[in-house]
Amino acid sequence: MVLNSEVITLKEFVNPVATEEAWIEEGLSFLSKLYGGRGITSLANLRCSIVSKKKDPPKIKSLPPTDEAAVQHVRRTRLQVLIWRAADQVTPPDIDVVGSLTILS
Repeated sequence: MVLNSEVITLKEFVNPVATEEAWIEEGLSFLSKLYGGRGITSLANLRCSIVSKKKDPPKIKSLPPTDEAAVQHVRRTRLQVLIWRAADQVTPPDIDVVGSLTILS
C-alpha cells in the first residue's frame, strides 16, 4: 500500500503463521501512519499529539481510535483478510476464529 508516497507492506499481517504480537504491532503501526503519526507508536500518544497541536478541539471522528479499540479492529481485519486470501484454496489454512476475536464484557 502507498500512503503519502511511502510504501507500506504488511508482511506479518497477512502471514497466517505469524505471531499475534507481530501482526498486532504491524497493524497498529499502520493505523498510526494512516493518522499521520510518523514515529509515534502509541495511538494514545498520537491522539494527545493531535489534540495538543490544535487551537480548537478537533472533531472526535478525526482522531485515531483508542489502543484497545484499535487492537480489536486489527484482529477483526486480519481474520477477514485471512478468510479472503484462503477463499480460492482447496485446503485453506487452519484459522482459529475464536482465538482471533476477543469478546469484551
